[in-house]
Amino acid sequence: MNLFDEIITPANYLEHSNIESLHFNGLCYVFFNETYIGMLDECKLEMVASIKAIKIYSVNNIKNRYVAIIRNSASLSVIDFECLIYIGFTEFIIFGYACGISDRLEIGDIVLIEKSYAGEGVSKYYYNENNCCRTSNVLNKRIKRRYISSRAIEEVCCYTTEALFRETRELIEDLRKKGVDCIDMESSALLSVANFRHVNLTFLFCISDKMIGCNWIYNNCLNLRKKILDTFLFLVYGMPT
Repeated sequence: MNLFDEIITPANYLEHSNIESLHFNGLCYVFFNETYIGMLDECKLEMVASIKAIKIYSVNNIKNRYVAIIRNSASLSVIDFECLIYIGFTEFIIFGYACGISDRLEIGDIVLIEKSYAGEGVSKYYYNENNCCRTSNVLNKRIKRRYISSRAIEEVCCYTTEALFRETRELIEDLRKKGVDCIDMESSALLSVANFRHVNLTFLFCISDKMIGCNWIYNNCLNLRKKILDTFLFLVYGMPT
């Protein structure tokens, strides 16, 4: 069976005259916001493809390392992620933000996602074993080897929601009992695709806000974007292959 045997495929969705000539392999670092590109001058990024909402850049002087910009939210990110898989990528590290609900996390912490519970509606179309998907053990081990000698990093459990304003007291309490440490809006959906398409995916999130009890705390004094960029640079110029 063709991996992409659905009626609407990435090929006819992209409507790109040279789509068949596009083929990438290597590690793809993914961001949800194009403003990061202007802050990565030291990487000398070069755009190599722009298809629909997706932009792909090569990282200067590092073979088979790329940066991709995709849209956020569970449904839109999945569309773009499917397209990246279609043009050849098989390994992904996605950078983003999450809300901490665990006492052990503080605003500004960088966390590595171990698994994510689905609270969105996309996962059921792909893969949803026990409503939970795990990140790539292969990529997580490589990231932890890089961090172990120089920085601390928390490995955590995430929950993905599509309804920001329906994070009720009952939901937060239930998630804490389940061992969930943070909440985002994409990870479980993207992991369901990764499992279904047999590619490696993991996430590095910066804790941008926090639930203390049932009070929401947001500290916009911290330069959280710089923390994500520093994490990216730390990996791209020293992560073991």
